[in-house]
Amino acid sequence: MERFVDRVITIGGTSPRQVAKTVLLLFLFGYATGRFTRSVLRHGLRRTLYYAVFLAWKQYKGDSGYQQEMTEARQSFRHSLYPEAVKNTAVNKTLPTKSVPSHEILKTIEKWSQYEEELWNGKKRQSSGAVYHGGKTLSQLQNQAYALFSIANPLHPDVFPFTRKMESEILAMTVSYFNGNPYKQRGLVTNGGTESISMAVRAYKNWALQSKSIYHPELIVAQSAHSAFMKACEMFEVQCIVVPVDANTFTVKSATVRRYITANTIAIVGSAPQYAQGVLDPILELSKLALEYQIGLHVDCCLGSLLMPTLQRMGYEIPPFDFRVPGVTSISADTHKFGYCQKGTSVVMFRDNALRRHAYFTESQSSIGLYCTPTIQGSRSGGVIASAWACMMHMGEEGYQREAKLIMDAVSAIKQGVDAIDGLCVAGNPVMSVVGIVSTGALDVYHVSSAMSKRGWTLNNCKDPPCAHICVTRANCMLAKAKFVEDLRESVADVEQNPKDYEKCDGAMYGVMVALPDTSAQSDIMHEYLDVMLGLVDETK
Repeated sequence: MERFVDRVITIGGTSPRQVAKTVLLLFLFGYATGRFTRSVLRHGLRRTLYYAVFLAWKQYKGDSGYQQEMTEARQSFRHSLYPEAVKNTAVNKTLPTKSVPSHEILKTIEKWSQYEEELWNGKKRQSSGAVYHGGKTLSQLQNQAYALFSIANPLHPDVFPFTRKMESEILAMTVSYFNGNPYKQRGLVTNGGTESISMAVRAYKNWALQSKSIYHPELIVAQSAHSAFMKACEMFEVQCIVVPVDANTFTVKSATVRRYITANTIAIVGSAPQYAQGVLDPILELSKLALEYQIGLHVDCCLGSLLMPTLQRMGYEIPPFDFRVPGVTSISADTHKFGYCQKGTSVVMFRDNALRRHAYFTESQSSIGLYCTPTIQGSRSGGVIASAWACMMHMGEEGYQREAKLIMDAVSAIKQGVDAIDGLCVAGNPVMSVVGIVSTGALDVYHVSSAMSKRGWTLNNCKDPPCAHICVTRANCMLAKAKFVEDLRESVADVEQNPKDYEKCDGAMYGVMVALPDTSAQSDIMHEYLDVMLGLVDETK
């Protein structure tokens, strides 16, 4: 063996300099081939070779050429996010020197509100998700409730005792709806799904540090889990372990999760349902793992919201995913989705108060005095609390079931219709109102999504595999039941008969972007999007 090693390291010569040069080249070769092998195993040979070509293209283009590509992406985003109706309005860059009369302000924003409403209510366009109810009566009730408590701040419960009461009852009603005991299972009201998920991750990290002395925590999530988990892990310095899902069912397998559990695992995550295809992870099987390894199990029901427990009460065949499952230690549910509350409320629930306490923030050393908050936020809007409480009280179980029936009637029609269209099929087994659509052959589903956009439908494009989904809500269910399948069939025919019309469509550009093997390039493009989203409409650079 030693003789073989001597021969290898002296291929380039026997002098110390030549041997060192040979060893360095062998090291670099081994590193490159190792990265190549890992990339092939993870992404496949085709994408790995695509990555190599992409790197060569970046080198050929140089910094100036690459920046030109980013500039073109920025211009494309401006075209889609800055419609003429917005560009034709005055740009306010500084505070007005004099007060603008109330009637002028209201006249202006009423016109803007009407314009936006037509982009989701079917008059001009119909949106997937985004607006979950939108009914005039329910919106008016919530607006009035908000106005009555618009100056209230839950940070001061002694000054706003009824705001505190309503928040506690939102928690109790939500916990009860997920088959918990509001005197045992506890919760937090947050401003949305991301904060709910973040508070759960924070709780698990602090719990694991205190009870298990875990200093390098790991959270196991499926590749189909919401990106908010990655964001929370980044914020709280938890390593996010992403595991693959089944290529046919799009759900994570418990056997796969088991292989990734280590002594540093603080919790595992299951979706109820996941975003892209609307399928339910095997919560019962994940529960067994959580109990076996004495780790947490968080169920992400942010999208499922109050619709999932409503459908169970209506007799839909949905396996248990809530506090009836013994291994479930926390659940997140967005009340501002299928709870039909106005945007800005979500609930994260914990199996016991001890775990909830690990999400709290307390500080006693600051000169401001003793300070504590239940969530990330300090001051919060009492108006949002009152609005959510009023909505839930007005809906009741009866109202939630009434709306759920209308939504699921549309879902049933869409699922049957999609499976009857050549070239498309429903992805997996969606359990509620999200229907993922994938190609069964050469048909590009992103092109079909663009064709649907021409017919007034704003769908959500997902990846791995390419997928377009519609989230059926109370706001779009009637039109979806009447028109979606017909428009989808026409869109498929349009794409097949006029392929050149879709070579540079938005869907094609999205397909190129998600296929980029270089995540830094994808981040650069998304940074351009965010810059445009936050920019003034008269910016030109």
